Amino acid sequence: MAKKKKKRRFERHDWDKWFKRKRFTLQRGIDYSGMPHAMASQVRNAACKREIYVSVKIQEDTILVERTG
Repeated sequence: MAKKKKKRRFERHDWDKWFKRKRFTLQRGIDYSGMPHAMASQVRNAACKREIYVSVKIQEDTILVERTG
């Protein structure tokens, strides 16, 4: 039996574009809305889905993301 292709859900953020870079920052109000801790969790989950390891640091309304693996 042939495997069915999984449909990719609509993603609000352009994770693939961001994860191509070694480091990037996300600014509240520009790159995301909501609480920084919630966005940091979304970053970690999106990285995990792509088998990418990241380090996430929160500084007030800025999130610093660095690929570690």
